[in-house]
Amino acid sequence: PDGQPAGGEQQKPPPPAPPAPAAPKRQRDLDIRGFVVPLVNDVVRYPSKWPGEYLLGAVDFVQTLPEDRGYVIDVRPLRSVGGLRWEAKRGAKLVQEDVGRLRVVTDAAYDERSDSWTV
Repeated sequence: PDGQPAGGEQQKPPPPAPPAPAAPKRQRDLDIRGFVVPLVNDVVRYPSKWPGEYLLGAVDFVQTLPEDRGYVIDVRPLRSVGGLRWEAKRGAKLVQEDVGRLRVVTDAAYDERSDSWTV
């Protein structure tokens, strides 16, 4: 009569919905030395010609060297366009870097409208 099940038991609330499936992560390979191999379009940090100074670039091509000798990465240099925004340098030559000299910038996001990255 009062909406309670027989025997004085209280109804349990329904279980919470399962979490939404996470977006699939991009698979990361490691080279023979244990360095993370960046993927095409990743933003990476690499050393400049001056000690202690670093540049940013976007990975253009990943080349595997024969006989497990590692990887060579073609990087398109980026230039700052103000604030946290970076864009590809127009007419700049690609820079070839060993994977051991690169560090992936994990918090970079690409904006198609402005053709730039926020880092």
